[in-house]
Amino acid sequence: DNNSHAHSNSFAMLAGKPKSGKSWLALNWAVAIATGSETLERKCPVRKVAYYSYESGVGDDSHGQKRLRDVCAAMDVTLTAGQLQFLDLYGLKPGSRAVLGGKGATCLEDQIETLFDDGYGLVIIDTLSVVQGSQTPEYRAEAKELQRLAQICRNHPDKAVLLVHHVTKGEIPQGEGIWDIAYGTQALPGTIEAQLMLVHGKAGGAARELHIRGRHIESV
Repeated sequence: DNNSHAHSNSFAMLAGKPKSGKSWLALNWAVAIATGSETLERKCPVRKVAYYSYESGVGDDSHGQKRLRDVCAAMDVTLTAGQLQFLDLYGLKPGSRAVLGGKGATCLEDQIETLFDDGYGLVIIDTLSVVQGSQTPEYRAEAKELQRLAQICRNHPDKAVLLVHHVTKGEIPQGEGIWDIAYGTQALPGTIEAQLMLVHGKAGGAARELHIRGRHIESV
């Protein structure tokens, strides 16, 4: 991608129901970018990746590391040391884990800026709700909470942040209504630059559909 495209879509959200495969897909992208492999029929440039993990853990025997080994085996790739760093959200109690708008060592934005300065090209946060200050935010509060993170992405057009997020309960609507079901207020889709929605495919079973919408890309 050229620099202007990276600038326009460097702050993205991947949303879907629990157990829909969001973390598997995000991890697939992380491995593909860290190793310069192919994903979604596209060759990725090699970039260092940082993955903030809440649901899977980061230890050697954790579910997250076992999942990582499965993904690497399925993709037939070997990770180079230092190319994919897992950062723990699960093992830290509230008040000690990194959050948006945190202070000192718990400031997520400061950590992401440091990662970008250290050469990381992609930061994945799995999941967004774990690093938010409020689970049921008001529009202006959520917009303010996301403001600095959005600015960091604008300041680093060759970097990207991907937020893994849940959707509201109930049936997934068809058509344009699909973009209105992410938890939170309209500040979230109004702040991010690209939305990705993972839903069960029409064929049923394990099939999934990935819908994409961005400010400078057509909905697919």
